[in-house]
This record gives sequence, C-alpha cells and structure tokens, in this order.
Amino acid sequence: MKTIAQIHKIFAKCWPASLIQRRCLHKKCIIYHTNNVNPFENLAFEDWMYEKVNFTETDCLFIWQNQPCVVIGRHQNPWKESHVKMLQNDDVKLCRRSSGGGAVYHDLGNVNFTFFTDRKGYNRRPNLQTIIDGVKSKFPSMDLTMNCRDDILLNEKFKVSGSSAKLGPKSAYHHCTLLLNSNKEILLKYLTSKPFSFQCKSTASIRSSVMNLSDIDSSITFEDVRHLVSESYASKHSTSEVFTIDTSDRKLLPNIESISQKLETWEWRFGKTPEFSIEKEFHCDNFGLTSITVSVKKGLISDIVISSPTISDEIKRNFSELLINVRFCWDDVFAALKESEFDIEPLQNFNLLSKYVLQFLN
Repeated sequence: MKTIAQIHKIFAKCWPASLIQRRCLHKKCIIYHTNNVNPFENLAFEDWMYEKVNFTETDCLFIWQNQPCVVIGRHQNPWKESHVKMLQNDDVKLCRRSSGGGAVYHDLGNVNFTFFTDRKGYNRRPNLQTIIDGVKSKFPSMDLTMNCRDDILLNEKFKVSGSSAKLGPKSAYHHCTLLLNSNKEILLKYLTSKPFSFQCKSTASIRSSVMNLSDIDSSITFEDVRHLVSESYASKHSTSEVFTIDTSDRKLLPNIESISQKLETWEWRFGKTPEFSIEKEFHCDNFGLTSITVSVKKGLISDIVISSPTISDEIKRNFSELLINVRFCWDDVFAALKESEFDIEPLQNFNLLSKYVLQFLN
C-alpha cells in the first residue's frame, strides 16, 4: 500500500509543471474525504500532511467532521475560552490545534475544510470563495459573503464560518468551519467566558452572532456540501482526484499515531497555555473583603496570593504551598486540598479558601 506522500509524488509526475504552465492551467489537486470523526486523529492528519507532503505542484483539500468537541487555537487559554469542567463532566473533548485563531465548537452539524498549498500559494480568500461558489451552485438563495476577517457571513450579519491557518517556509494550510445545523445552545454553553479577571497574553476569541445554513434551507446536508465544495474546488484546478481515507490508518500515514497521541496529552492541551493569572474578589463574614490570585505557568500552579485583613500570613503561606506545582485542573487541585485538609487550622478558614479556589475550576 502506498502512503499519502507517495500518492502526491506520483500524481505530481502525471502532469509536469512545465506542461501545465504552457497550457495556462492551474495546479492539480487531490481531495480527501474521511468518515472518521475523532478530532485528535483528524487534527493529526493536518499536521502529518503539513510536515510530510510537498505541495509545490499539487494542492489538497481535506473535508471532515468531528464528534462534539471544543477546539482552541495554539496560543489560547482553555480556561478563559471554554467551560473546562463542564466539558469534562459531559465527556466532550477539548483539543488544541497547531494553528492560531479562536475557539470553536465542532459537532456533526459542522463541516471542516483544510486547504493545503505551498507557501507561495497561500491565500484564504479564493478558498472561501470556493466554498461560497459550491454552496450557492445548488442553494442560490443563500446570501453568503466574506468580511475583512475572512469569516463567511450569512445575510451579511451572521457568522457561519471562521478561519485560521498555519504557515511555514515551504507549506501552509488554511482551515475553516461551516455551520450547517450545529447545536447553537451547546455551542454557547461550552464557549461561555468565565466571570473572573484574567491577566494573560493568550489569543482572545472574537465573539460573533452565528447562524446555521439550515436556518435558511432545511434541506441542506453534509453530503450536499461535501460534494458541492469538492466540485467547486476541482473546477479551479487542471485535474483532480478524490480519495476517501481513514485518518487513523498507520500504513497510509506512517507515524500518524504518535502525532495523535501528542495532541491528546494534558501537556499539549493545557500545558501549552501561555502563562496567566486569574483573580476573584469575594466577601464573607469570616474574611471580610478578600481576593485570591492564582498564577499558572505551563498548566501548573506557580503562585497563589491571598489578600485578606483577617487571614494570617502563616495560613496564606501554608495554603499556597499546598498547591504549588499542582496541575490547574479540578481533580488535581481537589485531591491536593483533600489530602491536606486537616493540616491547616482553623479548618473553617481552610475550607473557605478551598471553596473559592475550586470556583476557578468549576
């Protein structure tokens, strides 16, 4: 069995670049479809293609879907962008992709497109126009336009597609979403910002009003969009091939499992978060007006500062030391506090401090 990289090399030789230039034709293209909805394996496929394939003579389009998950940008803060504890409780995966941009919710009502090119061929606008042209070829009533942020808007107001990209010295990819009939209530629930004060340099998502294409025409399906956009993309190239692949296939994609496994690790999903601090003020009869600031570096608690007129410096210091280098996640923080709950007196003070620190992670 040939690997994907070998397929691209063979396909490139079929139509020499010089011949294409003489005939004033565009580049060749390969289109990949997949029925795999595992978000880590699909994101790993993007990274594998970016690292392994030469796109000098052959462009590539990957059309895919994910099971319900939240995908954040490479430089984002998951605790700021999403409701991490709720995702965990609902067994919905949180993923960090290798490209920049903002947080998105994926489900089977959403379609993802990844456009691979060489570095010189990178251009988001023609890619988005390919999607618009494809959809409108069968659904002309869809009023789809692009804005200055490279979003696709419905009726010039509602966002139905957002974009991000990864650019390297030789290769690049631009990927984007398209809302068909995604669960908007769930989207808003998982992507709700926390009522805390964050100090960080992470990329912030830009909140937008969203709409599904099915709100305009309920007959539109994923199969429609996959076919229409594939046809639109192929029409802009000299020749094309379409393959349905399994993005977890180790023979087709050597070493793909190591990329997927890395993307699933806590160290990648949370530990890659830029250094940040989170603060909240509260008032109770025991403490008066009190603030707690938790600093986090590489996903680990690096410092806790407690400001209170009634809590002794010794209690503040002892409480802080309990959590230094503990992963900033509910289970780990709760376990560290539970293990030491009788080591700090008075116990009532300890329990109240624990309660407020855990609120950051609820």
